[in-house]
Amino acid sequence: MANINNISILTTDLNAAGENRSLSMQGEVGAQVVIQVVSSTNKFYNFVTSSFESSFNTKSKLEVTLTSANFSKLIHFPAGSSVKYFVIVSPKPYTNTVISGGVYVE
Repeated sequence: MANINNISILTTDLNAAGENRSLSMQGEVGAQVVIQVVSSTNKFYNFVTSSFESSFNTKSKLEVTLTSANFSKLIHFPAGSSVKYFVIVSPKPYTNTVISGGVYVE
């Protein structure tokens, strides 16, 4: 079993002009997760273009296998106000990965 022990991202209000935030994970080498970012306006983050799009596609999810104990991904949040974002990290289906620690925010 491969564990993800910690997931963190800054959750204070975003700058209205837009900003980048780092999603960090710590865990065991070999742990596999799927990351998605969805806005309250039903847009999906494209991990290739670093922008939000109106339709979900294969670029709307990032599959990660930890190759070291630490992983970090920069996510670009665009300018705007009153939009909420949901960062979803789940174990990759059909793997032995477990998110065993709490999810911590800064």
